Amino acid sequence: METRLRALLLWMKRNGVLFKGVRVEAHPTLGLHVVATEQLSEGQIVIAVPESAVLSLRTLRSAAIEALIDGGFAPHAVLKLAVARENALGCHSRHYGYLQSLERADLPIVWADDELRHLAGTGRDEAARRYRRELLDVHARMMECLEARRGLAGSDALLRVTCEEYLLAATQLMSRAFFVDERHGDALVPGADLLNHKAAVGPLRPDPQADEAHDEEGEEGEEGEEGEEGEEGEEGEDFFELEDNGDAKHASRMQREAALAVAEESGMDPSVDCALHNLERSRPMVWEESESEGEESREGEETAPERSVFMVMMRVAPPGRPLYITYGDLSNGRLLESYGFAMDKNPYDSATLPWPPLKAAIVCQLGAKASAQRERALRQGGWDSLLDRGYVVDVLGNPPPALRLLLWLYLEAGSEVVEGKSEARNFLDGTPHAQLHTGSIGAVLLAAVRSHMAAYSRFTSSSNEASANAREERARELVAGELRIWQRTVQLLSAAGKQNEKKRKRR
Repeated sequence: METRLRALLLWMKRNGVLFKGVRVEAHPTLGLHVVATEQLSEGQIVIAVPESAVLSLRTLRSAAIEALIDGGFAPHAVLKLAVARENALGCHSRHYGYLQSLERADLPIVWADDELRHLAGTGRDEAARRYRRELLDVHARMMECLEARRGLAGSDALLRVTCEEYLLAATQLMSRAFFVDERHGDALVPGADLLNHKAAVGPLRPDPQADEAHDEEGEEGEEGEEGEEGEEGEEGEDFFELEDNGDAKHASRMQREAALAVAEESGMDPSVDCALHNLERSRPMVWEESESEGEESREGEETAPERSVFMVMMRVAPPGRPLYITYGDLSNGRLLESYGFAMDKNPYDSATLPWPPLKAAIVCQLGAKASAQRERALRQGGWDSLLDRGYVVDVLGNPPPALRLLLWLYLEAGSEVVEGKSEARNFLDGTPHAQLHTGSIGAVLLAAVRSHMAAYSRFTSSSNEASANAREERARELVAGELRIWQRTVQLLSAAGKQNEKKRKRR
């Protein structure tokens, strides 16, 4: 690790990456990370990465890269190929000093099928297989495009990129990329990606899109923008799509409220040390010679290029503290997909109830004919967005408002209400959540949740011991966390049902 660090520091120095009040250290468990060397103040710039040092489509471009873009391939797909080419060039790449320092992110897209089976029930096994197929398909199509354009500058090196090398580049970008600006899009930002990550619970915002850019490839919209949710109480039809379907990039308001409660109860430090200011927020940075222990002395002043990516302090930090950025409001499932780990006591953890067990529980309650009739009525009434999708339950086990609305429309609402969204809004606004956990709604939810819990991977007793298989260990952490969430949901529904039964008997 020390050898990798020395090569990285030399590369960053040669490429104009500047540090102020911090240094990079190697740690056996934290890996390469950034530590404060002096008292840091809020708003202070601690890392500056010049535009020329980032790895983006603009800085890695060639005639062959331009041909792929002109051929209609998505920028994020072409960037993966460009980064894979740089990896394959090894010491012949001008970015080698940086790339050799990167540890492999062991994401599910590179797991074998017999390892993905441990993720059964979470939906992450199916998502990994699907995304891997998409990656391999686009790699094959780009190879065909380049084969037809042999002779273009850069085409030969790109044509030598294998499927395995392309998948490796995909894991690097998924786990490390930042949004730089509209011209560059997502990019690898040497120096900025040395800060370790933590869960951070920020204040509720009126617009979840106002969150800081997350260092994940999904920020560019690779997997579609449809998952974005509206805020509770907003005007318009977005009111009925309050939470994501398992693919959204931000937590819903309900999930954020639950996260704040969990963080407060556990005593978790909810703040984050640094935030990235991309090129669109760039400004000149000047500092005087530093006298901090452990920093290289600088003669005179050093000025970062005007177009630089900056890491800026969000709070005061004392000397010796490792500095953290946040990966955002991600569940453990999303963390495993994008970073290769699941986090203990993640306040943003969640679990998704897929459509099949939910639909089966509805059919069992209503009968096949009646449920089919009500489904047709819902579609005719414009409720398609509530059908054929998964529903995310927060870390405390609370079913989302849209799921309760769906079951009310299916099971209890009159035909006239199905056709009028204002009545449905009034119902949700005026009905306590606990009341929506009782009766037929609670019974269907309980049946669906219990059915889904049975679909999770069951680990043998021997696998409860320390396992040499790190992937199985991470899968078990994810599964255990989601099952705890479903157990809380069952407890909520069961308690509400018992309370309702007591009230009924007193009448």
